[in-house]
Amino acid sequence: MKRLNLVIPKTVDKAIKSALITIQSWANSIGNIAADQLELYRGDFPPGVIDWPEWCIPLALPADDFISLQTTYSRCSGIFLWEPLKYPSGTWYFEASMAIATAAQTVSVRLMGESQICALSRTGSTEMQIIRSSALTMPSKVTNLYVEMKSSSTGVQASFGNARLVFVPD
Repeated sequence: MKRLNLVIPKTVDKAIKSALITIQSWANSIGNIAADQLELYRGDFPPGVIDWPEWCIPLALPADDFISLQTTYSRCSGIFLWEPLKYPSGTWYFEASMAIATAAQTVSVRLMGESQICALSRTGSTEMQIIRSSALTMPSKVTNLYVEMKSSSTGVQASFGNARLVFVPD
């Protein structure tokens, strides 16, 4: 059996030194442990045990803003596999950050599955801003989700910064 031998500099605080010596003593006294005696952590735990008021699931995080001059929707994200049975009960929201080059025009971003789930739009300001939807009705079966955006006017630049799903557990 290997032993743990810590080299502790003399300049280390006495309290820290004491803690390190305690750890060393514990490690050296546990004896031989075979691999089959260990209960390894697999990374699976119900997310509900973490008492966060909101869970954010990124759908699109482009390194640079996604820019479009199109008046038809174009995809600005990858694909997110939606598996509804993996989540407890709660309320879902869609958030996206967007901007439009001309305040009189509108930028629209929508969440798609087999059909449109939600659409967000904004006008009146040229600054990038995060918009949150009202509560969503999410698909009840496994489906691919993705995000699309468009400008309301040809030649007017619409910008997309990011999108995410926000889950609020019951």
